[in-house]
Amino acid sequence: KVNGEWKKLKANTDFNSVAYLLDENHQIRQNINWVNSYGKLPNGIYRIEKEADGNVFYSNEFIIK
Repeated sequence: KVNGEWKKLKANTDFNSVAYLLDENHQIRQNINWVNSYGKLPNGIYRIEKEADGNVFYSNEFIIK
């Protein structure tokens, strides 16, 4: 996020299309190795988006300090 606006990163973020089961809080936890797909991310606020079923998007924000 730069100056309040989301900027796209040019990263190799292809994910397997595997069915994931949600936990009791309707959440999924995943570890993603950004160094392999993008390189080291500098400190900042980020958001990852994943597409499901061709038209549904799921996203989550995270902070790197």
